[in-house]
Amino acid sequence: MWSSAIVRFIEQLFPALRHTTGAYGFIRQNRVWEGYMRHTWISKITVLVAVILSFQFFRVMINLLTGAYPKEEAGTGLMTFFTGFEHLSNRMLLSGGIKYIYLILLEMMIFHVSVKTLEVLTGKEIPTTLNQFIDAQVRMIKVSIRNWIFELLCTILIAIALGILGLSSVKYILIGLLQFYLLGFAFIDNYSEMFGLSIKMSSRLVFKHIGAAVVIGLTAYVLFMIPGVGPILAPFICAVAATTYLYKNETLEEFTVLHNETIQ
Repeated sequence: MWSSAIVRFIEQLFPALRHTTGAYGFIRQNRVWEGYMRHTWISKITVLVAVILSFQFFRVMINLLTGAYPKEEAGTGLMTFFTGFEHLSNRMLLSGGIKYIYLILLEMMIFHVSVKTLEVLTGKEIPTTLNQFIDAQVRMIKVSIRNWIFELLCTILIAIALGILGLSSVKYILIGLLQFYLLGFAFIDNYSEMFGLSIKMSSRLVFKHIGAAVVIGLTAYVLFMIPGVGPILAPFICAVAATTYLYKNETLEEFTVLHNETIQ
């Protein structure tokens, strides 16, 4: 299973990257933000999240520029990058459960963009109700709790296993990939939800597209670190990328099978 997952991971990287880099043009051309700003209370939450992330970003950068970076974490070459990346993400609170709180706060925007993108792709209007937005919010809370627990357990196991093998420096790479995958999971799950899949069935779909999930999650991770505009761009770019990628690379028959298993 894992050998085939690695093959899929490699094969999906560049297609997913094309959808991610093309998301901005798709957003501008199709104006997927229209209709969102009428939910003024949602807009205020989005701005609040952006302010929080911006504050964290500048605080971290000031600490790094003033030499507050722990010397014992210094390394060379590729390991220096991943060690520094892990330290930066820890300081920004994106490594722990806080990043899932950000996803929860931004879920209304993510769901709106996912629906609007699917409308453009199918050429059909998809009516949405307040109850659907509430259901999407509740589901994101469930997904976030699930992924946070999974990340915590896997991080502990990775650290223990690599520590025994004397490969502790590699843990930053594996933990980083795990975090990207779980962030990408949240965006792809919004697409699954529109087709009526349970979280369990959605997890099977996400694992099938493991490479795409990592690329989308990495994009979200990087955008979250950009002060001000980053937290607002992330839901748009990543939701569009996830939706366009799945629409092109997943068949209706597969969704029918997973949906039937969901309702059994």
